[in-house]
Formats: sequence, structure tokens, C-alpha cells
Amino acid sequence: MNPTCPMELLENRRLLAGDVTVAIETAAGGSFTEIALDGDAEGNTLTAFGENTAAGSSRVVGGATSVTLDTATLSTAAGLTVSSTNGTATPAGGFGVGFNIEEPTSLRYGLNSGFDLRGGEIRHTGTVSFNADAITVGDFAIGFDADRVGGSASGFFIADTVGGLGILFDIANPSVTAATGSLQIANVDLLVSPEFAQTLLDLSLASADLTGADVGDAQVDATANPLIADLFVVQGIDADGERTLLNGSGFELIFRAARVTGIDANLGDGDDDITLRDYVFETTSDILLPLGANELRTNNARFGDLDINGSGDGDLFSLTNTAVTGTLSLFASSGDDDIDFITGRYANGTIDAGQGNDEVTFSDTRFTGAFSISGGGDTDSLFAGDDARLNRPSINNFETVTDFGVDPIV
Repeated sequence: MNPTCPMELLENRRLLAGDVTVAIETAAGGSFTEIALDGDAEGNTLTAFGENTAAGSSRVVGGATSVTLDTATLSTAAGLTVSSTNGTATPAGGFGVGFNIEEPTSLRYGLNSGFDLRGGEIRHTGTVSFNADAITVGDFAIGFDADRVGGSASGFFIADTVGGLGILFDIANPSVTAATGSLQIANVDLLVSPEFAQTLLDLSLASADLTGADVGDAQVDATANPLIADLFVVQGIDADGERTLLNGSGFELIFRAARVTGIDANLGDGDDDITLRDYVFETTSDILLPLGANELRTNNARFGDLDINGSGDGDLFSLTNTAVTGTLSLFASSGDDDIDFITGRYANGTIDAGQGNDEVTFSDTRFTGAFSISGGGDTDSLFAGDDARLNRPSINNFETVTDFGVDPIV
């Protein structure tokens, strides 16, 4: 790749071709009016990293979280004895261990009416081990789920991303102090989550359900950067200088600190990859992946309407932590394709795997409206995890339909 080209203010259209990486950012007060890109090579990469930048938003970028565990309660009630800790930050006064806040932290918040959480999570490095290091948890993620609010539980939670144990603690009674450049979450009580309580029972470490037991304290001291609220549209230009689809060709496009009205992407022939992460696309997005073995990945993205058309041979469509509030249309016309929905929320739409031996998988995915899922031709498989809720979709032309656990197609 050629050196990255940063731009703080772009007022005129630009034509780019060849093998180039573009990073586009706004400084405070900067703005974008229009960006036009085109090129002619095969084998393209389009990567969009963005932010949900509603007016007055800030994004956590660093800092530390300090923790003290009630080792006596953990040992006697949960059968867990702390054997080692790998702290990565100096803890705040009175706390036992500190963990650095690092990428891929994405938590965003606003201050328009007090503390206004706008999505994302806080990620850390560092671990804690128990029982002669037989059990290790760490690289903790702090997230929020409105469904977890109840009693003293705030909806915030702490999850393990190292040992595969998932959500460990619900955060109770937090005191939040937010400013444009900083965020503190203090006076936190760590309550054993229902998930962790069940794990302790399954491992025969606890003899009783410990859900809600207070086993520690924590404090988040984070730094943050303000985000720009300007909008811009990504489009291509044709030979006559008129707006058209974005024709990706041998370049990697990176957006930061921007909210996008929609994205029109036509990556042309060749083995192309497109990744859309941490983005809000407010209206209609059209993504065309013609010939080649293509990959489309979304992560922590929200769309209005989303239209995906892939005609390559052996395409991968992976939608993770993704929401479509309007209509989703996904058509994979040929080849042996993999279509994966992982942790997402969708309103309504159509999924057509097309010709080929295709696999469609749903995990922790909810469809709230009418959906049609078709396997097309050849030998196709549909897998639905017991954490999927598919709202009785219309299912056609699948040779294998596998439900795991309770019937998810309800």
C-alpha cells in the first residue's frame, strides 16, 4: 500500500486510482461535503471505520479500570481462590489491581441531557487467575444491555473475553461523571451475573445460585475524545462527472469521526473484501460484489435499508453486532457461499442464498418482522442456534435445517 493520505477538510471531488490507502478524518470544527472515488484494478479492499457521531458525542480512547475482589466471598461461596493477577495499569487509590483501557474500545456517549450512552464498549488488557491458574479470565469488556436493568443492576456488565466465560458481573449502583474529555464510573458494585452463577454451579464450584451476590468493587477512569457530528455521502463519479456508485479499485478507504447517510459500493470483478465497522448508515446502503471470491463483513454497524448483491463464487457474508431498522435484502446468486448472522437485530427482509452449496447460520439474532429465507439450488444448509429468534420466517429450498436446543424459529 502507498502511504496513508490524511485530509481534514475536503470541499471538492477527488479521483483516486491504483493501489492506495485513504484515511479521512475531521479535526474539531472540520467538515466534509462530498467524497468521490474511482479506479480500475481488480482485487480491492474497502474498509470503513467510523463513529456514531450524534451532536455532542465523545468516544472513550484510554484510561484504566480499577478492581478489588471480595476474595473471602469468592473462596467460600464460589470455590474460587485468586492465584495470580496480571494488572496492566496502576489502580486508583484503595483498589487492588488496574487494567488498561485499550483498542478496540468503542464506547460513545453524549452530554446533551446528562450522560447519554450512545453505544459501544470499553475493552481492557490484563487477566485474573483462580485455583492454581486453572481458570483464567481477562481482557475484560464493559458493555451495556438495557435488558439487564433491574433492581440495583444498571445494565452495564463486565464480560470475560479470554476464558470463554462470557458475562461475569452486572454493575450495580454506579455513579457516572461525564465530560467531553473524560468519563468516570465510580462506586461500582460487582454482582455475580446469572450466566456466571450458572457456570459456577455447572463446575460444582458453588453449591447455591450466587446470582446477584456482591463480590467486589470497581472504578472506571477513562479519557475520551470529542467526535464530529458532520455528515458526508460517499459516492463515485462517472465519465461525465455525475454521481454514481463507488467503484472500489485497489484502495482501502478508512473513515473516522463521521456519520454517513448511506454507502453505495460496487467493487467490480476480482477477489474483493469490504469491512464496515462502528458505523451508522442512516438511509439506504447498496453493496454490489460481482465476480470473484468476495468477503463482506460488518461489525457494530447500523443501517436503515441494506441491499447486498453478491454474484461471486464462494462469497462470505458475515454480519456481526449489526442492526437493520428498515429492510434487508441479501442475494448471493452463485457459488458455494457462507452467510453468517451473529448477534444482530433485523426488522424485515429477504435472504436468498442462490445457486451453489450454501450455508446460512443464525446465532443470537432476532428478526422482528416478516422474513423470507431461501436456499436456492443445489445442497443448502440452514443452522439456527438456540439463541436465535427468527419470528417464523418463510423457509424454502434448504436440504438441511438444524435447530439447536429449543426451537428458535418462533
